[in-house]
Amino acid sequence: MPFSTSFFKEETLNFIKNKFDPDIQILDIGAGSGTYADLLKPHFQNIDAVEVFAPYVAEYNLKEKYNNVIVDDICTTDIDLSKYSLFILGDVLEHIEESAAII
Repeated sequence: MPFSTSFFKEETLNFIKNKFDPDIQILDIGAGSGTYADLLKPHFQNIDAVEVFAPYVAEYNLKEKYNNVIVDDICTTDIDLSKYSLFILGDVLEHIEESAAII
């Protein structure tokens, strides 16, 4: 399901705005419909996405919402995660096996 609840989105935005510099690199893992890009893009310009379900990229215009969109599984990807200061996993962890999530 590409959408999440709207509960606590404003609190999430305020927390991130108060804790992070606007120039940080953000990675939205499991971008879905682009909820977090819609929320954060007015305040943070460096947002990339990883989405495992390729049809969502076109269906939700993810390439227009994010700087870079990587279609891949976050558990097996070889992208360089070290350049990111903030990772968003909105409605993602329940889809990942515990053994795959432990690094």
